[in-house]
Amino acid sequence: MSACQVDHSFRYWLIGSKLGFGAGDYVGLGRVDKRYSAVAGVTYKLNLCTQIRGEIRQNWLRSNVTGVDYNESVFLLGLRLQRSPSRRRISDRSSGAMSMRSRP
Repeated sequence: MSACQVDHSFRYWLIGSKLGFGAGDYVGLGRVDKRYSAVAGVTYKLNLCTQIRGEIRQNWLRSNVTGVDYNESVFLLGLRLQRSPSRRRISDRSSGAMSMRSRP
């Protein structure tokens, strides 16, 4: 399946969409399937640690065999939680200054 994905930041907290196409050739059976998909996804970043994600996907399968074609609609909703990057104080003794550095 081939896909083209475009992640566009409508705002710094709101992202994306995707299109896809795939083909299946069943050698020896004479069957050829073509799959298409369109996806619209939204990621809403509440803060550095929490994101809400929603996705609407439409899939189509078209075949040269009777009775195999279908349309499918998929709705997804998710929550992503991740720890924020930790910070630690590091003292620079030569100048007496304090700085903040983040750990990987």
